[in-house]
Amino acid sequence: MIISIFSPKGGVGKTTLTLALANIISKEKKTCVVEYDFSPGDFPALLGISETKNILNALNDLDGSIQRPEGRNYDVIVGAYPDDYEKIGSNDVMQLVSELEKRYDVVLFDIQPGFIESCIDVMGKSQKVILVVEDELRVAARVNSFLDWLKINELSDLSNYFYIKNKSVSNQLQYIDKIRYKLPILYSVPFIKKLKGIDDKHLIKYMTKAKEVIL
Repeated sequence: MIISIFSPKGGVGKTTLTLALANIISKEKKTCVVEYDFSPGDFPALLGISETKNILNALNDLDGSIQRPEGRNYDVIVGAYPDDYEKIGSNDVMQLVSELEKRYDVVLFDIQPGFIESCIDVMGKSQKVILVVEDELRVAARVNSFLDWLKINELSDLSNYFYIKNKSVSNQLQYIDKIRYKLPILYSVPFIKKLKGIDDKHLIKYMTKAKEVIL
């Protein structure tokens, strides 16, 4: 199963939720997390792994680019650098996704906020695309523009797109329900005061519940 996790707005907790979810899923299923990020991303710092064994290298040497972070039960391919995405063609992406799908039960793609064309290739191969959102005006505006762009260019019918609402402080929606395209909210993760990273016990509790509706 391929799952893309994305938000057009940074700072919403997308990567934290992705890695917490991987931690939980990997207890039951063979799992890989791909950091589809050319900023570069945060995986090397968060997980203590090499930044040189990245997604660009994985196109030619997949086995040599897969890393297993210490103390984790899932594999990782880290993101690359800002000019590297131009070296990755659509066929390369399709081949990588297909090969990972053969090897793993679940593959999570943590996709960067700064949108690039090949992200659509990954999302198009995904059984589910999870949009991580906060019920906040700037987030809702960016999500609305992104979904508009998908529909106008006929890139998706949005049937496999869903929300996870993060840092939720109320059951009543203020901005998410104003987005033009009404997507199902799979789960709402409450705001966690003094969040202690991807292993926070409260986060793990919530994402364990989220996993049941995501898979």
